[in-house]
Amino acid sequence: MRICKLQYKGELTYAEVLGLTDTPTGVMARLRFADGSRDLVPTQQIRMLQDKDLEKLGVGKVTRKLWGS
Repeated sequence: MRICKLQYKGELTYAEVLGLTDTPTGVMARLRFADGSRDLVPTQQIRMLQDKDLEKLGVGKVTRKLWGS
């Protein structure tokens, strides 16, 4: 599972990246947010988080394992 952060509707948000989609306007990331909603967002607006970044946020390896990562 890959987690990203982005400015979404004026606030800092974290989301799960489900994949990438090539569209006529450019590459878009398919995201699933914490409330279960999904959206397509341009890849220029997201920043991917590495494992060390997730640990800083308090998301441990056990939690990632339960998520399927």
